[in-house]
Order: sequence, then C-alpha cells, then structure tokens
Amino acid sequence: MTPRQIAIKNKDITYEAKKPCKDCGNFTRYKNGDCIKCVRDYQKTEEYKMISKKWQQSDSGKESFKKYHKTTAGAKRSSRSRLKTLYNITEYDWIRMYEEQDGKCILPSCNFTHHSRWWEQGMEGFHVDHNHKTGKVRGLMCPKHNRNLGSVEKDRQIFYEMIDYLDHNNEKVIKK
Repeated sequence: MTPRQIAIKNKDITYEAKKPCKDCGNFTRYKNGDCIKCVRDYQKTEEYKMISKKWQQSDSGKESFKKYHKTTAGAKRSSRSRLKTLYNITEYDWIRMYEEQDGKCILPSCNFTHHSRWWEQGMEGFHVDHNHKTGKVRGLMCPKHNRNLGSVEKDRQIFYEMIDYLDHNNEKVIKK
C-alpha cells in the first residue's frame, strides 16, 4: 500500500509522500495529494483573500456557487459535506465500504454494481444504508433494496402480512 492509501485507511489527515513537492520540496501532503506547505502559502496570499472575499460578497454568488458545484471539486465538496452531515462518515469511509463490498450491493444475492466515484453516485448509484433510529451506517446498498429496506424498517408488521398474503394466495391462482 502507498503512504496515501495507508493514510486513508487510518483516517489520517496527512501523510508523508515518497516524492517531494515539485514547487517547494516538502514531503507532507493532505489526503487528496495536495502539498500542505503550498496550500497554506497560497491561502496567505492577497490573491486568495481577494478571490475569496469577492466570491462571498458578489451578487452573482449564487450563480458562481451553482457553477462551482458542477465542477468535480464542487461535487466532491458537496458530497463530502452530505456524507458528514447525514451519516457522520467521510469519503474514505465510503471508499472503504465500497472496497470491502467489492463494488457490489451489501445484500449477497444482489448483483448491482456501480462506479467508485463517491461524489457522483446520485439516485442511481449506491445509497448509504443506515439505521434511522441510531444513525449507525451499515453499508452501501443499491437504490431498489435501500428503498425497500426503509419501508420494512418503518413498518415490519405490514411486511410480515405481505409475506403471509403472498404465501396464502400463491395457491389461489386465477385462471383466465
């Protein structure tokens, strides 16, 4: 495993890269691969402060916000925030679950697979299955099974009644 993969696995914020940064020669990187020293130096520049301030104060901030979220960086930021807010997990937790499940739905008999780009899952991709009462995340599940499981979790009695209904009425097939 590379130092970055180890950092992701251990949920570390930074890691020591094998090669130095091309710009400053520093070896310490953030999990996303950016050099810590270069990022911090850039954030101290007047250019960064001016861009940040203009973006926050501009009347077209909403439009800039929409354009930003259509970019990969914006989609990642939005998805990262959603994962943290709704499920209290990071993208690295999502990736770990994806790899543990071999890119498949957590239900063994389901053959659903989807790409590993956690920020592009949408409604057709993997859903984060979790217990609505405790908030505990259980794994990644295909949309169909996640919706069905949510219904079962809300009202188990009706689920049992439906099974009984099917079992009882499978013998009474109406012939045309």
